[in-house]
Amino acid sequence: GVKCFSDGSIQLQTASIRNKYLDGSEAPAPLMSNNKLIDIFKHFQKLGFNIVTHANGDFAAKSVINAYKATADYKKTPLLNRIEHLQTVTQDDIKEMAEHNIGGSFFINHVYYFGDLHRDVFLGEEKAQNLDPLRWAENANMTFTIHTDAPVTPISPLESIQIAVNRITKNGKVLGENQRLTRSEAYKKMTIDAAKLNNTDDYEGAIKKGNVADFVILNKNPLDTNVVLNDDLIEMTICNSEVVHSI
Repeated sequence: GVKCFSDGSIQLQTASIRNKYLDGSEAPAPLMSNNKLIDIFKHFQKLGFNIVTHANGDFAAKSVINAYKATADYKKTPLLNRIEHLQTVTQDDIKEMAEHNIGGSFFINHVYYFGDLHRDVFLGEEKAQNLDPLRWAENANMTFTIHTDAPVTPISPLESIQIAVNRITKNGKVLGENQRLTRSEAYKKMTIDAAKLNNTDDYEGAIKKGNVADFVILNKNPLDTNVVLNDDLIEMTICNSEVVHSI
């Protein structure tokens, strides 16, 4: 695929958000005009590429959504076009993405690592409470996954799943209880839905006969809500296995 950038980061106040930052600073416009995005998307989709576009801010994401919609007739690959990060998108943005089969990947680790700063310094209470709105996306049946954006935050699928289900910040505050996923839903984002987003769900992502998979043996039940999900649970990994029995 091809990666494009529509804005910067919340911490540098270069993310293109609707309205101003908490300190009164004006948010910048997206890095590219809508016409420029459309021209780029047309060009690469004619060549058969799917597009992945960085957009932390909701205003930038809306610009990307509009450009994807405007160039849908040029899309040749079954791979979904998607938006990367999606930190401040609104519920209406999410619904529009789902309606037009635009995928997404949420930078969920921000809730833990930067959530306190986003609430108190950059975005304010209301916008921060809906940071990385996974519940809206799940309820809209949008195809999406979650990520760490390494090396910005550490790579640990289990930790990212933990953040998605409890949404607790570094300072121990709940940020967006209404946006939590269940454990089963969050595991799906790292497996079945990730494969669907990559158009590899015909041979991986689910445990069924004939699929390939990487398995992990944990020392506690990861569905138990009392178990903290992190890499301390890992006893062994088994890579590149073929599933011989469905579950």
